Amino acid sequence: MFVLGLLCAQLAGAAIAAPTVGDPARLFSLPAVNEAEARVLVQRERVGLADFVGLDPVHPAQVVVLFFFNRSLGAEHLGGLARLQRRHGDRGLQTLGVFSAADDLGDVAAWIEAQGLGFPVVRDHHGIVKSRYGLPKLPMIIVVDGQGSLHAVGLPGEAELEAELEPMIEDLLD
Repeated sequence: MFVLGLLCAQLAGAAIAAPTVGDPARLFSLPAVNEAEARVLVQRERVGLADFVGLDPVHPAQVVVLFFFNRSLGAEHLGGLARLQRRHGDRGLQTLGVFSAADDLGDVAAWIEAQGLGFPVVRDHHGIVKSRYGLPKLPMIIVVDGQGSLHAVGLPGEAELEAELEPMIEDLLD
């Protein structure tokens, strides 16, 4: 089962303090890999988390799902996240992928575009945002509520991520 909550044991050894439920989201700004998708949402050159969590009125969301991944770690969950975004995007969900790898930008952009996600993906080329969140490994999910506070932090489990996140998203959107 996908358990969202504090990852005390796994994050305790990280150089940066591990995020805990209730902490404010650690804001960042990274260049979008799929810029066309990002620009549709925020009509700007760059995308920052503040655009999504209600801290900036440009594109407030009630729930933000941050998904830290790369091609080999977490790609299998992209389809489920895209379906959740399509189902709940009009109600206030915003998914934001954070591609954490030093892969060639052209290759990454082509691969992301081929996925047809329907949500923006930003590139954390040097792992700076991953590090700011104190995440020891990928993939990782962070759920942020509309006030900009961390609601959950967790590793995707063996079960289908879409089914595991659905009840939490429903609760936060109600």
